Amino acid sequence: MRNKLLQQCEASYKRYEKSVRDVSPRNGCMLKAENFCFCCMCELYSVDVIIETGVFFGASTEMFARYFEGSETEIHAIDISWPDGLQEKLQSYKNIKETYCADGTQKILELITKFKDKKIAVFIDGPKGEQQLSLAKKIINSVEFVALHDVGREYCMYTAEPQVEVETHDNFVEWDRSMFITTEDWFANKYSHMNIEQLRWLQKKDTRWEKRNDGYDESLWNPILDKITPNGFGLGIAMKAT
Repeated sequence: MRNKLLQQCEASYKRYEKSVRDVSPRNGCMLKAENFCFCCMCELYSVDVIIETGVFFGASTEMFARYFEGSETEIHAIDISWPDGLQEKLQSYKNIKETYCADGTQKILELITKFKDKKIAVFIDGPKGEQQLSLAKKIINSVEFVALHDVGREYCMYTAEPQVEVETHDNFVEWDRSMFITTEDWFANKYSHMNIEQLRWLQKKDTRWEKRNDGYDESLWNPILDKITPNGFGLGIAMKAT
């Protein structure tokens, strides 16, 4: 599977970079190499429906929408609360079919039932930690694959995020349906460079984007982000039994 994914990544790289170049970084955003991996997995497994829970400020959702623009792949995005205007902005993309203000742990189950005759991929960026893995285990045999954000070992070791800890990583890799994490050398050595500009922006360093002005705590978070540069937060991929 890894070789097939790398072949898909090579075939899709230029189109992906062109598609998402103008999507600005945001607080808590999914990094580009992580997002790219998810998109390539969707292509590799001919996914019809993407379900995302834990949208936050919507960067990942917008990157999905731009990459799959003009295709038959549709996107459904869930969060328990939304910043003003974000739902309207995302629904301006034709392939984002619906945004839901709901508890993702319940709404995902409804949507999987609704699209049971389709090929589904799920991206879980909220909840985190034990709840994230529990949700993934509950749905894994009903979808093509599940992606869990923030499960890289370095991020889980050093983060100040309260629901994420070393066990978050360990429990994911011990799960018999886990396939890989994007921080692993075979993937990161080829594509982690895609993360650098976003990581610099997150740390309030100079980039082509306007510097963030959202109360970011540099003294707390910059040392953590230094630890995970360039490999990122870690996107874990788990697949149903075949």
